[in-house]
Amino acid sequence: MNLGNILLSKALLFSSSSFIVGIFLSSFVGIGKEFFLLFFIIAISLLICFRSPVFLVSLIFIFIGIGVFWFNTFDQQHRQEARSLSFFKGVISEEIENRGDRSRIIISGIDEFEEEKLLIFIRNHSSYQYGDILEVRGIIQSPKPFDDFDYPGYLAKDGIYLTIINPEITLIGNRVSYKNTILKYKERARSFLNQGLPYIHSSIVSAMLLGDKWAIPNNWKEKMSNTGTRHIVAVSGLHIAVMAAIAVAFSKIIGLYGKKSLFFIITVVFLFILITGFQPSAIRAGIMGLSLIVASFFGRINNSLRVILITAALMLSLNPILLRYDIGFQLSFLAVIGIVLFSSLLQDKMRFLPAIIRDVLAMSLSAYIFTFPLLIYYFGNISLVFPITNILIVPVLYIVMILGILFIFLSFFSSTLALVALFPLWLFVSWIIAVIQFFSKIGWSSMLIEWTNSLSITIFYGAVILFVWKKSLSMIKNSKNSIGFYIEKNI
Repeated sequence: MNLGNILLSKALLFSSSSFIVGIFLSSFVGIGKEFFLLFFIIAISLLICFRSPVFLVSLIFIFIGIGVFWFNTFDQQHRQEARSLSFFKGVISEEIENRGDRSRIIISGIDEFEEEKLLIFIRNHSSYQYGDILEVRGIIQSPKPFDDFDYPGYLAKDGIYLTIINPEITLIGNRVSYKNTILKYKERARSFLNQGLPYIHSSIVSAMLLGDKWAIPNNWKEKMSNTGTRHIVAVSGLHIAVMAAIAVAFSKIIGLYGKKSLFFIITVVFLFILITGFQPSAIRAGIMGLSLIVASFFGRINNSLRVILITAALMLSLNPILLRYDIGFQLSFLAVIGIVLFSSLLQDKMRFLPAIIRDVLAMSLSAYIFTFPLLIYYFGNISLVFPITNILIVPVLYIVMILGILFIFLSFFSSTLALVALFPLWLFVSWIIAVIQFFSKIGWSSMLIEWTNSLSITIFYGAVILFVWKKSLSMIKNSKNSIGFYIEKNI
């Protein structure tokens, strides 16, 4: 690589990283857009005083300033003034979530409400479908914060600025699209799982494969948090990486290598996102996961971090408030970085395990280690048994995903044929449930943490970055066991 390419590569890395840092500072520290001028002045001053040797340093300050300016500008543009309406007409634009005794419906406005979205809560399960055109009447208001939670910002990340509870609804039409078909097949898949498995079993598999995390009862969510296993049911960058590892193994079996294998892996990941109904969180996780896969194919694993940071910067350039309000984006981003930085370190300690189990286990533990401070920040507790529970559960994680997909696929053709996958699926999910149940009953399985804040999280990740810079990057460059190398050498 010539000097020009090296400088361009470093410039892309530093500018992307700095842009993310700028958005982070505005999101969590509260730096206003007026600080953009300060960062810009610092950058210009450095260039005037020191010239070329500080070009990259100046670039850092410029893009931190751009990130600060862009977040504040975007946030102000998309935070509408508190308002009230009595009428709204729109089309159901997302899959309806039937949660317990109520339904959650999102409609995108048409006619005079074309740029807006309305979140509807109604009692009982909804009989409406994706694509239905509704007229809604009632007290429609801008969402309000509650219990120190920025609910308006949380909804704004998905473009929602209005809410209503138990309105009067009139069905006036329907728009048919490809997504109607996808969601119908997804509903059938959900039905197959519900009919074939006990409730807890089906809710776990549905969350893992269909993105139905809302289907898991709250008491089980708490058990998973206490045992450090909640990440296994949230579609994230980890799941995409696991699906990629499965696809790599399967492509070797059917004799695919090189670009054909890469195309097969991307197709598998795409189909996985498809069966979730193209949920925004699954799409974002898919983008993060695919950035790791593609980087592993076209370059050594030490380039993967650069590609991931550039990908994240591009996603945040489209919607910078994701970094502040989308927990799924935060976890996917950190999980994939954790996989890149730590998986090779852990795999060296697990050489006695079969390759695919070692890779999946190392990925899971790496992702959890790098995301657990964020989990503490949001959920307030840390699992003390997560190394044990993950060692016991993760080796069967990819088996459950394979069997679950196989069961759903066969169910579309023959319920009798699907029984081939049903019993082993039930058996492995029962193992996951038994592990979670057993360790959640231990009194010291988790510890409540009340002192976390943005500063403590920043200090933690700063310390991790310094550690990685000194210890891990050299191992990543030379590693023969990292997930990136595993993908690269097999395709």
